[in-house]
Amino acid sequence: LIAARWDTQRGTPTETMYYATRAVNDDPTYKPAVLFLAAQELANPYLYQKGVDSLFQLAASDDDSGLKALWYLARDPHLKPAEIDRLIARLRSHPLAGETERLAALDLDIKLHPGQRKTLIDQAMAEHQNVAPADQAAFAEWLNLHGEAARVLKLIPREKALSDKSLCFAYLDCLAALKRWDDIKNLLSGATVPIELPLVETYLSRCAGEMGDLQGSELHWQYAVSAAAYNQAQSLQLAIYAENHGQNERAATVYRALTQNPAIANVAYLGLIRVFRDKDLRTQCDLLDQIVSRWPKVPELASQDILLHLLLNEHVEDMHKRAVSLLADDSYNLSLRTNVALACLRLNDPSGALQAYNHALIDWNTVPVTDLIVYAATLNANGHGKAAHRLLVLVNRHALRPELRDLIKSIP
Repeated sequence: LIAARWDTQRGTPTETMYYATRAVNDDPTYKPAVLFLAAQELANPYLYQKGVDSLFQLAASDDDSGLKALWYLARDPHLKPAEIDRLIARLRSHPLAGETERLAALDLDIKLHPGQRKTLIDQAMAEHQNVAPADQAAFAEWLNLHGEAARVLKLIPREKALSDKSLCFAYLDCLAALKRWDDIKNLLSGATVPIELPLVETYLSRCAGEMGDLQGSELHWQYAVSAAAYNQAQSLQLAIYAENHGQNERAATVYRALTQNPAIANVAYLGLIRVFRDKDLRTQCDLLDQIVSRWPKVPELASQDILLHLLLNEHVEDMHKRAVSLLADDSYNLSLRTNVALACLRLNDPSGALQAYNHALIDWNTVPVTDLIVYAATLNANGHGKAAHRLLVLVNRHALRPELRDLIKSIP
């Protein structure tokens, strides 16, 4: 099973299936192995139904493996109606199922019976009148996300929202969804609320911005940042809130400050990667250089850093050496092969680029677009233009980064 998991990380599905099958054959009662194999079968169009049947069989177990099997099934968009009905019933009856599973069952029920949406939500409203605050808050967030914010006001009265932190957040999110900015401002300015001051100021900042008071919005945001300055958990909450609401510059400022704290620096850098994903490649590359300098032994980060430098066509000889070194430690990893191939292309060594894919069994219909583009460019550079063209038929070139488009501009 360890070998199968390792092959999954390396992106080698054939080897993954081989070792997973061996693990189950060695001990058919070992549920983690059965679950892992069933998940691999679910992703394979030729073994899909076998995977579904195995997961349902495992879901009959009243333990954690049964619950995990249910989640694999719940995420599968290809189940038949009868299978969805069966899944809904088990999500609601599994002894370890909680509010998350009940809401997943509700989602599936509405998907299967869209004409009964109102009735199903009415039933859920009745069932959630007297549940624990955490479950009620989770259902309220579900309502907010499904365009039913007005129902939250019926589920959680103002007085009740002020009695519990999770309910207060759900109530505020409901008012925001309904664009009742004055109500949020009055609530936070005129009552004692069960949430921390930095988050109060964050909501007030958003209210001011939505009401056209940009100066007030910035003032409240600075109050929020100052109030959370000595609390890394609160600062992280501010950054995530700003990121979730499209305020990437604000989020980036807080994330950058958090990178100075060793205890949370890795989380902060991941946040920066997210908010910078739409930035130019130069900005992203500079950020990854900083990250790799702090965590040089994390191969995934080093690989991404190499790729960005190669796309920018800089430090190519050094990047080639680094790429070859990483590939030597993990010869089946597709992203590492991509880096070596791209480095060879930059060094005008097309045959070396093609050799990077030696002894690799790869389904090119399922790989990330960057890997596909570099392989197509490699084929084209080695005189296989028609094969490269066939690979790119379904690729939307206009959606690619300019650096990737340049690699295939000579392929019709």
